[in-house]
Amino acid sequence: MQALYVPLLTSRDAVCVGLLLWASGSTVLTLHRHKQRVQHIRRSDVCPRSCPESRATRSTLVLLIIFVSLSTVSLISHVYSALSKSHILWLVNVSTLVTGCFPAASPYS
Repeated sequence: MQALYVPLLTSRDAVCVGLLLWASGSTVLTLHRHKQRVQHIRRSDVCPRSCPESRATRSTLVLLIIFVSLSTVSLISHVYSALSKSHILWLVNVSTLVTGCFPAASPYS
């Protein structure tokens, strides 16, 4: 049973992280193209870091890093607990904490 459970668990998470990477990458690319198109409209004295596209890109990348990191830690803890013969209390606590971090970070998306 464990031999089937672990690949199913990892494939589901890999697909979700892959879709997240694809969506974030296309968002960043769209923001970059938009920034290039409207560059002539903006004044030249405006700092390029303060434009809305740069702020949105930064926010997208920060959220991407947070979710990929949480997903990786969650995946490692779930795989380890699935392969472990005994239940380790600190691993269960870490898994619960990481699982609780997903909804806590989602309002910022």
